Amino acid sequence: MIEISVNKLVKTMLLTCIIFVSANAVAGSCNTTSCTSTIKRIYPYGPHAQVRIELDDVNLSTLDCTAKEGNFLTLTKGDDQLLFSEVYSLLLTAAAKDDEVIFRIRNGSSSCELLYVMYYP
Repeated sequence: MIEISVNKLVKTMLLTCIIFVSANAVAGSCNTTSCTSTIKRIYPYGPHAQVRIELDDVNLSTLDCTAKEGNFLTLTKGDDQLLFSEVYSLLLTAAAKDDEVIFRIRNGSSSCELLYVMYYP
């Protein structure tokens, strides 16, 4: 009877470990309008006041836009992005904490330009 209990305990512990590892290994995902992922790399870019964002383990080809260099989303400072500094700050925070962010892109844009982001720390 004790053997059955120990055996059951070992199976339960093993299943718990598998679930925990699987939950932490979930890759990001994209659809035609948005991606959910952690940030692999983020940096200011060039003369156009842009920030380029590379996401972890996602396929950007499903998005309805053209990613810069094939794998970067773009945050552009301009009249239609009045919260540029706030969004950039949010992205830096999420990157530092390795937290997931939801990125909503402008459909049909030539640089996968961000419309907005959602962050749930």
